[in-house]
Amino acid sequence: MKDAITAVRNMLQNPAYTENLTRLSDDDVKRAIYANMHFDRLTKGLQETVACHFCPLNISTETPEPRYEHPGLFTGSGQKVISFPNKHPSLDDPFVTVFSDHFTGLSTFRFEDLENLFVSGYWLAERARANNAAGIHDFVNFGADAGASKKHPHAQRGSIIGMENFYFRSPRADAFRKFNGDGPAAMEKFMKYIKESPFFVFSNEHIFAYVEPAPLYDYHINVVFKNPKGKSGNLLDFDPENLRVSARSMLGIFHALAHLGVTDVNIALHQTAFNGEPHGLMAQAEIYSSNGRKQGALEKSRILYPIEVIPEFTALSIKKHYEPKP
Repeated sequence: MKDAITAVRNMLQNPAYTENLTRLSDDDVKRAIYANMHFDRLTKGLQETVACHFCPLNISTETPEPRYEHPGLFTGSGQKVISFPNKHPSLDDPFVTVFSDHFTGLSTFRFEDLENLFVSGYWLAERARANNAAGIHDFVNFGADAGASKKHPHAQRGSIIGMENFYFRSPRADAFRKFNGDGPAAMEKFMKYIKESPFFVFSNEHIFAYVEPAPLYDYHINVVFKNPKGKSGNLLDFDPENLRVSARSMLGIFHALAHLGVTDVNIALHQTAFNGEPHGLMAQAEIYSSNGRKQGALEKSRILYPIEVIPEFTALSIKKHYEPKP
């Protein structure tokens, strides 16, 4: 274990990996200040009992057309999983996907909710590739502090047009490559070190879960998607059934976070370009807590939000939810 910890720390010594990676622009600073000053007013709608636009009685009239009903995907109560254009787009070809029933706690996440989230993302990837996009953005804001304007869980998706916008071109990913190298063996090398370290959480044939060694949030977890059939850079490298099994393997993470008192989280799915540009990274979900951040994860600043929970504690706490029960 000592060698594994040393190896991980050597990678973390790269400033690109450990420093603030997302700097606030002047506009972002203004947005953050405004959000803090007006947080109660901005979230008032979440605290009122009003008809939810994403619930079955309203979704067909309160959301824009065209709506797409995902075949074979249903919520726990039997409602269809539906995607529709985003009224407030920040991405190209933007969509919102309502993938679950209306609930407000991480402890109520179910297997089918996660299955619906990732399998419906497969449809978006197919659509984006057909429209000659380079790839896709895919993320979830759960809770007001995570930036959600509605309590009903939903995903926001859109196409990536420029190659420079991909995660694997970020300073953090570049630091990963400098330590682990490029090509298919890079992630395998990284996972070998992590598995022998205190940051490891869980691994099976479909996922590899670990806590971020240099966390930007109190609870910061990464889940690598493994594909028994070959490469796993983006959702289109998988088949939908494989995505279902991978999604089911992630449920313990959300229930563990709920047990730790986390109520608001963000989920970002990092994928490669459709053209398969080599970089050594695999598709992975980044899950991080946003409790108390108020401006909805507008930034990842350690100055404004210093980390108070050490990653080794997070890994140990989540790992317990994957241990066999006596």
